[in-house]
Amino acid sequence: MINKTFLVSMLAVISMLTVFGAVSALSTGNLAVTDFKATINGVDVSSGISSIAGNAGDVLPLKVVFSALDDASDAKVKAWISGYRTDIVDSTSRFELLNGSTYAKTLALRLPSDIDPSERFTLFVRIETGTGYHEESFPLMLQRESYNIEILSVEFSRTVSAGNALSIDVVLKNRGFNRLDDTFVKVSIPELGVEKRAYFGDITPLDEDSKDNGKEDAVLGRLNLVVPSNAVSGVYDLVIEASTVDSVTSMTKKLVVSGTEMASEVLTSSAIKDFSKGSEITYDLILVNSGSNVKTYEIIPESASGLLVRANEPVVTVGPMSSKTVSITVRADNSGTYNFGVNVNSNGALVKRVPFTANVTGSIAGSNAVVLTVVLAIVFVVLLVILIVLLTRKPQKSEEFGESYY
Repeated sequence: MINKTFLVSMLAVISMLTVFGAVSALSTGNLAVTDFKATINGVDVSSGISSIAGNAGDVLPLKVVFSALDDASDAKVKAWISGYRTDIVDSTSRFELLNGSTYAKTLALRLPSDIDPSERFTLFVRIETGTGYHEESFPLMLQRESYNIEILSVEFSRTVSAGNALSIDVVLKNRGFNRLDDTFVKVSIPELGVEKRAYFGDITPLDEDSKDNGKEDAVLGRLNLVVPSNAVSGVYDLVIEASTVDSVTSMTKKLVVSGTEMASEVLTSSAIKDFSKGSEITYDLILVNSGSNVKTYEIIPESASGLLVRANEPVVTVGPMSSKTVSITVRADNSGTYNFGVNVNSNGALVKRVPFTANVTGSIAGSNAVVLTVVLAIVFVVLLVILIVLLTRKPQKSEEFGESYY
């Protein structure tokens, strides 16, 4: 027994010196099993082979096969990898052990993406019950893909107004085994047809601190993407792509764009007016620019049969946080009810359509004749009254002079 323990200890030391030569260490648990076998990706790690390599970010499929030499309840197989800052663990559900039966259980161990190739790891496999356990351990060498770039973080304002620049801070990290040369980052909003590309330089796989040339495995950069001024309000996909000659990765974030119509408002004092045919009436449009930039608006009246509509100022410029009133002149030659609209555009995008109604009555000439007839009738009545008064008035007696005596 002493020789066996000494041999196991010597093999463990040798495995450390030979970069984790495969050694199986039997625990002191009191659960009796036989024909124990553990395989990863079909490779038997319990047969004394060299260390198994696993790529960062992969899921290691671990299959454990054994035969029970005792009956036991509430058994389960548990596996974990130690050496990382937190254990990587998986286990099966509980099952019953029957003496002489063979069992095969499959587990999945998800490897972290940020492993250090210089770190040392150990794979533990344990078969445990309520009364005992059987445990074995195997050296495990984890390595990275040759070239693997990761977008570690993306920071930006989730809301931006049309016409403004969006600042995007991107952090890249080298998760690969080799250096990433000439790294680029591209940000884009495909629906709006805009993109920006920037050079992020070379990224080493591990931090390299030196007096002459300190290198880091992560790099931070900023890109400024201008949102088109005619962008319509909505939620858009912001695509961030990092690439080198050997590796490409991307992610998508959601961006809320406040379009031109969100920074503008179109009001009217009265949308329905009555007037006579042959005359003109004026409607007022009030343009309100609540944005931080000067905006130019185009006033486009809709055509309507029998109705002449024109904007007194077809193009209007309104300063930030300001408003301006525009007149819309309407003329109709026939009576009736007319519905029409005026479209207000800014930078090629519709800000708002304002509906109007014109109720046109009889001609203005007939109205004037009626008014004139009434006035003449009143004048005639007044003159007639004056004439009657004059004709019925008695004449004034002449002054009588008395006789004079001398």
